[in-house]
Amino acid sequence: LIRLGHQYGQGEDDELSQPVDIDLCELFADYEVVTMVEKTLSGNQDYSEWEKNKMNWDGRDSKRDSTVTDCSIKISAMDVRTFEIEVKNMLAHGAE
Repeated sequence: LIRLGHQYGQGEDDELSQPVDIDLCELFADYEVVTMVEKTLSGNQDYSEWEKNKMNWDGRDSKRDSTVTDCSIKISAMDVRTFEIEVKNMLAHGAE
C-alpha cells in the first residue's frame, strides 16, 4: 500500500501547484510492478467501486481523473491518492 500526496494547494505557487506525473515503475526500479489498483484513502475499497456507489449530495459531478496508465499516475494540487501495488523483485529472479 502506497499513499502519494501533492504538497501544494491550487494557486499557491505558479509552478509548484501544477499537477505532477509520477512513474511508479521508476520509483520501484528494482521491481516489476505486477498489479496496481487505486484504493480509497483508508485502503479498504477499490476507488472505482467507491466512485460508482457513493452518494451524490449536491448534484455536482465530482469525478476526478483517476486514470492509471501503465505505471504513470497524475497527482493534482492538494490531492492524496492511495494504491495497492503488487511487485516482484527482479533481482531475486535473476533479472538485471
